[in-house]
Amino acid sequence: MNSPLQLPPYAKFGLISLGFISILAFLYVSGSILIPITCATLLAIILDRLVHILVHYKFNRLWAIIVTLTFAVLVVAFISIFVISQVTNFTDSFPALIDKFQNLLNSIISMTSDHLNVSSKDVSTWVAKEKQDLMSHSSTFIGQTIGTLGGILIVIFLTPVYIFMILYYKSHLVEFIHKLFKKNDPDAVDEIFGEIKIMIQNYLLGLIRQAAIIASLYSVGFFIIGIDYAILLGIIGALLNVVPFIGAWSAAALFVTITLVTKSTFSYAIIVFLFFLVVHFIDNTFIIPKIVASRVRINALTALIAVFAGHAVWGVPGMFLSIPLVAIMKLIFDRIEPLKPWGFLFGDPIPVKVKGKLKINNGKR
Repeated sequence: MNSPLQLPPYAKFGLISLGFISILAFLYVSGSILIPITCATLLAIILDRLVHILVHYKFNRLWAIIVTLTFAVLVVAFISIFVISQVTNFTDSFPALIDKFQNLLNSIISMTSDHLNVSSKDVSTWVAKEKQDLMSHSSTFIGQTIGTLGGILIVIFLTPVYIFMILYYKSHLVEFIHKLFKKNDPDAVDEIFGEIKIMIQNYLLGLIRQAAIIASLYSVGFFIIGIDYAILLGIIGALLNVVPFIGAWSAAALFVTITLVTKSTFSYAIIVFLFFLVVHFIDNTFIIPKIVASRVRINALTALIAVFAGHAVWGVPGMFLSIPLVAIMKLIFDRIEPLKPWGFLFGDPIPVKVKGKLKINNGKR
């Protein structure tokens, strides 16, 4: 009997890397199909908890799914209507904001010419040229924006349908996975399924709670400071905060810009930025460790690469989906012997304190 072929470590690394590249290429090509399915799968995992509760209380499973999905759609619709009303108030005053922004730009040009010994005419000429270039590319940008909005609308309408189908055929899909891995330990498959379900529920529900808290902090804080569009900025800040690392600082740039445009003194912008730092500290010190932390932890480097890779493959939706997908990959890698080094690579080696004891987040539980 021939012994199995043993490959050197560098060959295994090359094959696995080639596999990753092939998967990324497949995801990029199939994004229009896989994005709504992936979103629906993650949301279905959350809603399955409510379906299970209704079935426990003697609901027919079909009606339990319909009631759950209807409730979720109504909640999303209510939030969307509220956000749209806030955006409408913002767009009504958009021309006035453009004028204020132009005045702010003129002030910056004057300050630049005074401190850098550059002619204000030269700076104005450069700004005018950049503005003209921007306008010349505006038609392309508008076309891309319309295409993006069209894709978003397709996802919005398809996702509830996918959620319903996934919840309805849940047992059938689980049985398919069992048949696919029937040669392996079926108990291990059930255990991985259970851990993935718990991890996704904890992570996504934690993100929802985190977004609600951050939106409330920003909205109340901006209202007290006296910033216009406080609620809208709070909601946008909470949504951007979901994207690791770059989202929060993008929100900070937006807050400062809106403040500079709407307020006459620079001190308001400084106060807003300091308030952002306070909220950011609270988020990283208390909210994320207590609410968002899940059973599977990935290190900051992996998370950062995942966010940029997700954006490169699937655009903005990929930035939001990258973290839970990588967390699922890590959980599976930790259970497959040849892939355990990759699970270790994705893990967080920094020790954390759990119930008074130090614990290393290396994927072992």
